[in-house]
Amino acid sequence: GSSSVSSDDYQRLEPGRNVTVQALSWAPSILPTVREASGSRNKNLIFFWGFSIIWNGMLSVFVWAIFVWPSIVRRLVVDGIPTPARVTRKAENSSDDSKSYDIHYEFIPEQAGEAPMQGKTAVTQEQWSSVSEGDMLTVLYNAKRPNWSVLYRFADYRVI
Repeated sequence: GSSSVSSDDYQRLEPGRNVTVQALSWAPSILPTVREASGSRNKNLIFFWGFSIIWNGMLSVFVWAIFVWPSIVRRLVVDGIPTPARVTRKAENSSDDSKSYDIHYEFIPEQAGEAPMQGKTAVTQEQWSSVSEGDMLTVLYNAKRPNWSVLYRFADYRVI
């Protein structure tokens, strides 16, 4: 294989001399590094691990949005505790090329002593136009995590 070394390490190399090569045990052909006495860190390996951490962090957001949150909503529709919620605010957010619509709501969980919980859901323009501030809607929430809630009227699932 081949590897890049610093100019100082290159100057110290002698033809025929044994050198220590650091490589990933599960992928030895990826980023092999000649390790010399200078103790220099392999910048490629640091970049590789840094990139992997950032990539997996971004990917976890998509996994949450595509797989985890929809399964939570399904569970809320099936097992959630229904309670009335009041629409507290409607928000229309716009950028240069798009608009989004949010409905903010408030409900009081059935557990004694619980403070009112705030929630927000993204909706289409038609759904946003169909409600007014102060309207009462049904919210389904998780008894153990009341901050996990969904407005049944705007949920992607229905109980049949």
